[in-house]
Amino acid sequence: SKAYSISSWEWLGRGKYNISSELARYNNVTREDVMRVFNKYIKNRKVVISTVRPKSPFVEKLDSLISVNPNADLILKEDPQYVGLEYNRPEDSFDRNIQPKANNPKAPKVPNYYRENFSNGLKIIGTKSSEVPKVYVRLKIEGGGLLVDKKLTGLAELTADMMNESTSKYSSEEISVELQKLGSTISFSASEDGTIMYIESLTKNIDATLVIAKEKLFNPSFNKEDFNRIKKQTLEGLEASKKNAQYLGFSYFGNQLYGDSPFGRITTEKTIKKIKLSDIEEYYNKNYTPSVSSLVVVGDIDKDSFLSKIDFLKEWKTKK
Repeated sequence: SKAYSISSWEWLGRGKYNISSELARYNNVTREDVMRVFNKYIKNRKVVISTVRPKSPFVEKLDSLISVNPNADLILKEDPQYVGLEYNRPEDSFDRNIQPKANNPKAPKVPNYYRENFSNGLKIIGTKSSEVPKVYVRLKIEGGGLLVDKKLTGLAELTADMMNESTSKYSSEEISVELQKLGSTISFSASEDGTIMYIESLTKNIDATLVIAKEKLFNPSFNKEDFNRIKKQTLEGLEASKKNAQYLGFSYFGNQLYGDSPFGRITTEKTIKKIKLSDIEEYYNKNYTPSVSSLVVVGDIDKDSFLSKIDFLKEWKTKK
């Protein structure tokens, strides 16, 4: 956050926060600097690679659970500097049993914003913020897991993952390289109630970024190779999640809270294995529609300029 950046600048001893000097520091880095550091610290150096296997290679026996940490049984001795110390309870100058009175509530400062509706049903809301030369766009398509049969739980998320892959014109690698050149981000994700397309770009590169966004939104390739890989990764992730207490607790808490509704359903290996590529294509063709979508934009760009750049979204056909 901005507050964290400003404060950390002080306690790290860099003095007053100055974004201009920080940008200059990066801009002063040359190709020779990069190669010098690469040759010194990376080239021909040893590396540690961690591989997460989908299933444990160990047999479920007691000896497979023995710690390999050589210090596991180490008995820690009491530090001499703490011997004989006593705890001195601090004294308060006020009564903690009395709840302090709340100050008068402060009204939030709402920025000036604009609204626009396209004829295909797409709703747009935006505001200009020139603090940094960037543009942030969030497109939400309502529906998500709410539109999925419980036998195919996870379909909305898997469809969003496929939207992050190749298009009819470009491979995912080509798109990734181009986005890196632009310093931009385009990503899809899904939840129980919707699918999100998130775009982040420098203002000067927003035109080129939106060209890629249009291609990804309108022309996903949904090829078999991508599908098999994404499905395999999802299954491996679910296998690994079985050992994650936080994930298990969160999933089953939702299940207990919402029951058999879409908000309480748990994505399992069984439901993912049932999903076919044709299910992905059908979900996209039926549910990715502007009539249930809303777009939020915040950044260093005014209303007229931005609306002219997303004129291609008027071509997005409504689906029934």
